[in-house]
Amino acid sequence: MSRWKDIKFMVFDAPLVKGNFKTRLATIKAELAKKPNDVVEMVKQTPCTSKDNLATLMDTILSAKGEGVMLKDPKSKYEGKRSYALLKVKKFEDAEAVVIGHL
Repeated sequence: MSRWKDIKFMVFDAPLVKGNFKTRLATIKAELAKKPNDVVEMVKQTPCTSKDNLATLMDTILSAKGEGVMLKDPKSKYEGKRSYALLKVKKFEDAEAVVIGHL
């Protein structure tokens, strides 16, 4: 197991657990508490309560060289894709593309 000593696995959802996002987070927390370790860690979730709160959170993320915030409806079921229940908020626009050639 020594090859894993510097690797940290971050858990942010539990798609196989039935229930809404809030329930899934509680399940992750409970399961990780049963057997604490240095390899698996739950991603910190911060409730967003207002537009001002979101702006402050975004400033904190951007100052740490992050690119944005994922907003998740705590009552949502797991969907496995971006939706109205899972939105990425960024202060800049970018695009995804596949390079098919170059000159």
